[in-house]
Amino acid sequence: MIDDAVPTGIRYRGVGLTRNANAGGLVHAVLSQGVYSTTPAAAAMPDGTSRPWAVRVGGLTYVAEVPFTYVSFDDRYLVIAGLLFDLLAPKTPARHRALVRIEDVGPHSDPAQLRQIADYLHSRNVPFAVAVFPVYDDAAGLYSGGVPVHRTLSGTPQVVDALRYMVQLGGTLIMHGFAGPPNPYGVSAEDYEFYRAHVDAAGAVVLDGAVPDDSAAWTLGRLDAARQEWAKAGLAPPDIWEFPHYTASATDYRAIAAAPGIRARYERSCTSTAFSAAPVHAQ
Repeated sequence: MIDDAVPTGIRYRGVGLTRNANAGGLVHAVLSQGVYSTTPAAAAMPDGTSRPWAVRVGGLTYVAEVPFTYVSFDDRYLVIAGLLFDLLAPKTPARHRALVRIEDVGPHSDPAQLRQIADYLHSRNVPFAVAVFPVYDDAAGLYSGGVPVHRTLSGTPQVVDALRYMVQLGGTLIMHGFAGPPNPYGVSAEDYEFYRAHVDAAGAVVLDGAVPDDSAAWTLGRLDAARQEWAKAGLAPPDIWEFPHYTASATDYRAIAAAPGIRARYERSCTSTAFSAAPVHAQ
C-alpha cells in the first residue's frame, strides 16, 4: 500500500541523503510474522520516526519507490548504486568513481565558459564528456526579450573552436539530439525532442507519449540531420548518443540501438519504454 506521509530524507550506512521535492509517499512493506529481514536503508519521517526504505529478505531486496525520475547530486538514488554491488557482486572492491558530463551545450553556449571548464577539468586530470546539440531554437524569444533566436553550430565558429579545444584537453563529444520542436516550451535544451509533453495547470511537465510521426525512419532522419550539421561545422559527428531529456519511445530506442555508427547511448533513461527496447551499452 502507498503511505501518504512524505519522508524528509533517506539514511544509508550512516549517511543522510536527500529526497527530491517531486517525490511523494512510499510503498509500505508489510512482512509476515516470523520473516527475518534487514533494513539497509530507512526513510526519515516528518514526525521524527523512521520507516524501512529498503528491505532485504533472503536474496531479495525490496525498495519502497523508484528513485530515478527526479534526482540531485546527494539524492537517495545513491542507495541503489550501493545496493547493486551488495546484490550482484558483494566481493567487488570499493572504487569511488564518477562520470563527468557537461550538459546541454549548443550554438548558444558561451565559448569562453566552455574553455574555462575544460581548463579546470584538465588541471585536475579529470576526463569529461560534452553533450552537444547542433541547432538552437528559441522561436518565441523567451530568453532574448521576445526576439526569435535560431543558431547552428556551423554558424557559430567560436563555439566550434571551443569544442575542439575541449577535445584537446580530454573531452569526449556526445550527440545530444538535433533540435526540438516546441515541446513543451519551445526552447532547445529545455524541450523534449523524441517524446511529447505538456505543462499542466500547476506548471508541472506531463509526459504524453510518442510524437505523432514516430517511426524508425523519423528517428534516423533526426540522427542524419544532426550528423549533417556537425559535418557542416567541420566536426566529426560523435558515435555516442544521448536523447534530449533522456526520453523517447521504444521505437526510437530501438532505432538508435541499431543505427550504424552509434556505439553507445549515454543517459539515465526516464520512460518505461527504455527498458523494452534493444539495449545500447552506456559509456
